[in-house]
Amino acid sequence: MADQELVILNQTKEATSNEGLSLEDLIGQLRKSVLRLKADFISEDGSTVNYQAMGNSEAFEEYKKLAGNLRFLDLEALKSQEQERKAFFINLYNVQMIHALVAQENLPDKPLSVQGMWTKYAYNVGGLLFTLDEIEHGVLRCNKGHPKDEKPMFEDDARKSLSLSFLDPRIHFALNCGATSCPPIRVYQKEKLDQQLNMAAKSFVNQEIEVIDDSGTKKVLLTKLLLWYKKDFGKNDNEVLDKLSEFIIDEQLWDDVNHVITNTDCAEKILYRDYNWTINKL
Repeated sequence: MADQELVILNQTKEATSNEGLSLEDLIGQLRKSVLRLKADFISEDGSTVNYQAMGNSEAFEEYKKLAGNLRFLDLEALKSQEQERKAFFINLYNVQMIHALVAQENLPDKPLSVQGMWTKYAYNVGGLLFTLDEIEHGVLRCNKGHPKDEKPMFEDDARKSLSLSFLDPRIHFALNCGATSCPPIRVYQKEKLDQQLNMAAKSFVNQEIEVIDDSGTKKVLLTKLLLWYKKDFGKNDNEVLDKLSEFIIDEQLWDDVNHVITNTDCAEKILYRDYNWTINKL
């Protein structure tokens, strides 16, 4: 991050001090604004976004004014509420990703095409800066760092104190990075968070998981998302599949996956399909 200058997306002149506005009030206003954007510019299933129309809309201008107020957010109040913090940063990641893509001069074919997509574009939250990588690996993944090097994302105590205390692997079914293969965009709230994350996990797992025949041996075909974050689900293939089976609804699919788990003749039980990085534009 030190090698590049950050682009602070929510640094707006329109923002005003939040004096007298509670944490719940500000988060509530932002959530309402994001729900309006979702209703107007995101497909009903949350899989695609009309970036161009959103970027030119009055609703997005209003959202940006509210997002500017995040610099005045009371972080002390947020630190004491783990569920609120988890829901807040999941929603922030998804809308910050959209904001970063809308901010490009030309909409890219893939989010990967944007230089520094995850390390350059930041939001000011309570006077602290957070890039997309820092939200995901620093806050939501408990400061475990990026899977490529597992180096802690935060060294400073201020941001480290916002890291979640428990790594919930279901977050991976809630974060959308602007690619076609990503989980759909939803808006989360603390009161329903466990229910919403379970729903997101069940929806994504039952859609993505498949048992196939690999040279006479049954194996499970998964999204590469679960290769990159395998350690968040388990130490080996069996533990990963056992965790995923918690979210399988279809009885036949559950039986097929369980058969793979109990097959002692095969150590490598998972194959991964290619990830479609094409932008999820509507």
